[in-house]
Parts: sequence; structure tokens; C-alpha cells
Amino acid sequence: MRFNRLDLNLLVILDKLLAEESVSKVAQQLNMTQSAVSNALRRLREYFEDELFVQVGRRMVPTPFAEMLGAQVRDTLVELERISASRAGFDPAGEERTFTLITSDYAFLVFVAEVVRRLRERAPGIRIRTVLTTENAAEHLRQGVADFLIVPEKRTVEEYPREPLFKDDFVCVCWQDNPLIGDSISLEQYLNLEHVGTSMGPTKVPHIDDELLAARGFRRNITIYAPNFTLVADAVMGTDRIATMHRRSANIWARRLPLRLLELPIQLGGFTQMLQWHKHRSSDPGMAWMRTFMRDVAADISSSSK
Repeated sequence: MRFNRLDLNLLVILDKLLAEESVSKVAQQLNMTQSAVSNALRRLREYFEDELFVQVGRRMVPTPFAEMLGAQVRDTLVELERISASRAGFDPAGEERTFTLITSDYAFLVFVAEVVRRLRERAPGIRIRTVLTTENAAEHLRQGVADFLIVPEKRTVEEYPREPLFKDDFVCVCWQDNPLIGDSISLEQYLNLEHVGTSMGPTKVPHIDDELLAARGFRRNITIYAPNFTLVADAVMGTDRIATMHRRSANIWARRLPLRLLELPIQLGGFTQMLQWHKHRSSDPGMAWMRTFMRDVAADISSSSK
């Protein structure tokens, strides 16, 4: 396909070059020869009348003009994908498609795992690929690397559509035989006992429970940081440490491990887990079906937990 003398297939190559900064990597990803990718780059340079990339060591560093083009090229490709999907329609029973979700291990445990189980019955050809949440989640949505983002409401990205999935709050968790805690925990105990916390990503963004505690003037005595939510329950086992966990995940882990769940001695409130997607893909039939499907699953798990 051509538009104003530009072969639109060249935009796919430009998009990959901007992401990889390497002709050889792009050639491998697109199943092309390196000479074919180099020829495509030559044509792009001629069309845009810009060098686009400058060789610096082993990297191909984009020029300022190429960096400016990047977001526009990505948005154009996402829109073309949407148009193509709209023409094709969507039949969940017979469709073969992979959806990529950016999510935390917590949301996978309490929600995505159930989505996957139900998809096997309703749409056996649909596959789910999950990517752990990072600070670059919004960029992954913009680039089309991911289809959906599942995050707490406080972490949503302003520019993208959103809808609520389910609510959750927090509970204190300890080893069943913890000798320092009885049937309940006081505020003094909660603040003074050693805690297992979470620290994810290079920037170590505070978790929501830490933010809620700080807003009330409290700070936990965290002595161990787990790299994700999944390992928190294991980290309190056989110790006198405690942890603050999402109630939904704590209930699941308490069925698997000898843990006790205690109500927090301070009201932290709860949060809403949200679903987001790229605005240009709102009318994609497959995306629309998947949003409805996930919304229905969320409604079911919310009603069953009441």
C-alpha cells in the first residue's frame, strides 16, 4: 500500500529500527535480509530527506527528526491495525489471536488467571501473554507492544481510556504459629514488628499501602523487601515478621500456606483495579470483545467474594 508515494510497509521497518537501533535485529525480527532492511532505510532517507539514523559504535542513533517521527509512526501503525481488524470482524469461538496484558503478579493471581481459565471454554484460540508492570507501561501501550494495562486507579495513564474491574483492600498477614501475635494486632504491634515489604522496578516506586500509611502519618518497620507480591507470603513463613497484603491475594495464599489473616489496626481504605487500552484501538472488534469478557469476569469474582 502506498500513500503520497510512500510505501507504508517502510513504516513498519522504521518503527522497528527506532525500537531496536540495529539493522541486524530488525532483519531477524521481520524475517528479512540485512541488505533488504538497509535498502528500506535508504528509501526512507530519500523520502523524508533526513539521515534518520547515525551510526555510533554498534548503535544506530536516531536523529531529532526521526525521534519526532517515532510517535506519529507508531500511532499510524496502530490505527492501520485497528482498521484492518474492523474489516475482518471478530469471532471468539474461531478466532486465533494473542492479547498482551501489562499487569502485576497480584492482578494475575486474583484476576488474569481466571480470565485464562474461562477463555479456554469460550475462545480456545485466544492466547494471553502477560508482561509485568514497569514504569514504561504507558510507553508500551503507545507503541502497541501491549494491548491492555491493568493497574490501580492511582497508577492509570491520563491519556488512555479506562474502566474499573474490581475493588480490593488490605489485610495483615502472619505465619500461623507467629508467637508474637494473638487473634488481633494492635497499632503499636503493627508499627513495631518487622515487616516484609515489596520493592519492584529500578526506581522502587512506593506501593499503594505505603502511600496510604504515609498519608496518615505512619511508617512500617520494613526489614525485608520482596521483589514482587507473590513472594511476600513465603517471606513471613516460619518467622515473627508480618506483611500487609491485598485481601484477595491473601485469601488465596491462606488456602495454600499456614497463614493467619488479621484486620489492620488502622483504616487504610481500598483501591480499584482499572483496565486501560490505546484510544486508537477502542473500536477494534477483538479488543472490544476482550474488554467485555474481562469486565464480566471481574463482575463475577467481585460478586462471589461478597
